[in-house]
Amino acid sequence: MAGFAGDVVLEAIAGGDDSGSGKPPPPQVIAFGDRAGVLAHEFLRGIPPRAAIQRLWVLTPARLLVLDAPVPPPEPAPEPEKSLLGKAVGFGRGVAKFGKDVAGILTDRTKTYGENREGEPIGLREFTPVAELPGPRIARVDRAKRGREPVLRVSLVDGSAFDFLEERTGADLAVRTATKVDEIIEREYRGHWLRPGEVLRLGCAPHHAHVGLRLGGVRHAPYVPAREVPKVTGGPPRWPLPTNAVPDEDWADDPALGYWATADDPAQVAVRLADHFAGGAGHARLTWTNQRLAVVYPTSHLDGGTGGPFTTAEEFDARVVARLDAVPGGPSFPPSPSIRFGFADGSAVFLRDALAATKVPRALSRA
Repeated sequence: MAGFAGDVVLEAIAGGDDSGSGKPPPPQVIAFGDRAGVLAHEFLRGIPPRAAIQRLWVLTPARLLVLDAPVPPPEPAPEPEKSLLGKAVGFGRGVAKFGKDVAGILTDRTKTYGENREGEPIGLREFTPVAELPGPRIARVDRAKRGREPVLRVSLVDGSAFDFLEERTGADLAVRTATKVDEIIEREYRGHWLRPGEVLRLGCAPHHAHVGLRLGGVRHAPYVPAREVPKVTGGPPRWPLPTNAVPDEDWADDPALGYWATADDPAQVAVRLADHFAGGAGHARLTWTNQRLAVVYPTSHLDGGTGGPFTTAEEFDARVVARLDAVPGGPSFPPSPSIRFGFADGSAVFLRDALAATKVPRALSRA
């Protein structure tokens, strides 16, 4: 586990009353034990009270580490109120500065995504270690349940433990959104794209994100297609760039990546699909039926597109798919699940999908 942020509470060690209208939001980390002074309790004593910071809990084979982002500097104190004469003297300078500021804002059309900007790599925050628990004090790490909620439990050698709870608000929203999109894709394909007698196994939603590719030992992130693919409307995408700090196997922890592919040769299936994902600006959809594996675009998003609602840009025999897997994601908790298409030529494509654990077995059950 890495990169888990959350508030902490003590349970059974410190007691506490959770009643009352002013109770804080549910914690994401719960420490518990059967008596005071257990390892979980003593570990928390060394963690400073949480302020307006981001806190990460990181578990490695050697230790459990708590990291805090640096506290931002305080806002500058407001300037004292000027006299009427002072305001009059400063007015001209203030107007000139205001004009320059407005001009800068109007001419800077860079898209921003939180703290990240288009065309720039995803920023990495600096964290400071605040507490560390040596690996020999950790007995095991496993999945468990706290009431009805699934948790990641880190049990210590004295029987105390930490429960890491998923932040459900964002996760639930992602699942609800993905479910609605899945229903729309299935309905539209059945009504407007499938051939007579063709069975839809899996229709993947597109992602407005870059593609990462490991081709013949060389990393391409973002990947830029080497061949022409259908031109889409709307111009090139304006997204932040991936960071090189995330290794290939943890690609799902990079929010700038929506896909990952591996191949040895540009002619392999995974690379041909990556061409569309990278060149389609978030409009190319991977679709698998009992007859074919196809890349489908909404016709309305194709430059000069005509005809029905969907345009098939490229397709392969359905048997090029050698295996289909639901992949939990990178080491962060909660993970970012994805679907892995493994192809008969040895290449593979991974696509983010919040419903991977549900959609993969459903696809494999369809004739």
